[in-house]
Amino acid sequence: YYAGWSRRTLEYVEDGERRFPWLGELCTRFERDCAPALAHGRLTAIHGELYPRNVLVRGGRIHPIDWESAALAPGAIDLVALIDGWDDVHDQALEAYVDERFGGRAPDGFERDCDAARLYLGFRWLGDRPYWTNLESSEYEFRALCATARRMELLP
Repeated sequence: YYAGWSRRTLEYVEDGERRFPWLGELCTRFERDCAPALAHGRLTAIHGELYPRNVLVRGGRIHPIDWESAALAPGAIDLVALIDGWDDVHDQALEAYVDERFGGRAPDGFERDCDAARLYLGFRWLGDRPYWTNLESSEYEFRALCATARRMELLP
């Protein structure tokens, strides 16, 4: 399942070898290193698209909506989706989560799990429709993929 999104991203991107010369290597490494970890890691019920646009807040209560992508999958997927694009508070949000969920000390592999989830979400949207893959606004997703892959040492 997870590898399919990276394969479709590579298939859909126009002029990918010139625009993103690192993409083929990343897709191979994602399929080999990250997809199995996502598929066989600790699974829980997730929303699947827990972005702020799919969350209503009323009276201090949170109400996720639009559950079409719900699945049994790593919880890190929902966590990184919820804080995606909030670069100015991203680290604070992760720290708050770790404090609340784990008492201040993240388990071994937590950061890598979050990064693998970030890669999956990037591929999930870039590999959904060829039109979306090639929009100018998708450049952000490609930059985020590359930065995350470098942080994970999947790319030089």
